Amino acid sequence: MLNMNKQFGRHNSNGVGANGNGRFQTIEGLEEVVSDYLKYFDGAIERKALEPYNFEVRSFLSRLNRLIGSVKESRDLVPALQTIYTMNSRLYPTTFGFDDFCLEIQGEQADQSLERLAQLVLNVESRDKKLTELCRSIMSEIQLEVRPNSFFHNEIVYLAQGFIVIPTYGPSCFQVYKISTFRCEGGNLHTKLKQVSQRKYTSVDEAIGREINPKALGTLAIARNTGHYPLLETALPIVEYKYEHGLRMQLPSNPQ
Repeated sequence: MLNMNKQFGRHNSNGVGANGNGRFQTIEGLEEVVSDYLKYFDGAIERKALEPYNFEVRSFLSRLNRLIGSVKESRDLVPALQTIYTMNSRLYPTTFGFDDFCLEIQGEQADQSLERLAQLVLNVESRDKKLTELCRSIMSEIQLEVRPNSFFHNEIVYLAQGFIVIPTYGPSCFQVYKISTFRCEGGNLHTKLKQVSQRKYTSVDEAIGREINPKALGTLAIARNTGHYPLLETALPIVEYKYEHGLRMQLPSNPQ
């Protein structure tokens, strides 16, 4: 398992890095950090895992671009100086617990360093593109079938509550999740799925018959093609998104 908890020097009041050796990091140190991140994102792509990696890769890319902007600004402000300057740029998602990265570049090395930074950005952009393409492909493959609702003249109705049967870990393993949709601050909808079945069923009908009260008011939906993907990182987030999207599209004609 990749160790993502590397700590790098942070500038403090006495000019000594947090690692205690009094040195800031070089461009080679940053390249090592990016290399570890590329392995991290490649692992997600190989597993076909989307969240939180699709958000993290964009956050990391944005921070790298801001770092490049800082180098360019420093170079352009004092082009005649051949001194060391440092930049304190928080590059990492806070979920990883990374500290600030202090980069040290000689003034005469700024142009060469910018070329190396640009290559790092291209490498991260390639992973962002792969994750985007993966998300598009999986979004197309995973489908949501909403069953006709007898309480609404057998029409297809998205309600704020109900149940979804989801294939997990293969084509013959089904679990039941409860749908809960509520409004967040600002009026946006948020759909959450919570597993209610304590066992895995071998068919959709068995899961429905054992877990869902046919007299309960709510939507009944069946997810398709989710069993090929990581449940928590891919299948559930997409099912939640698709259900929330269907509910939102129905709101003008069904504000409840």
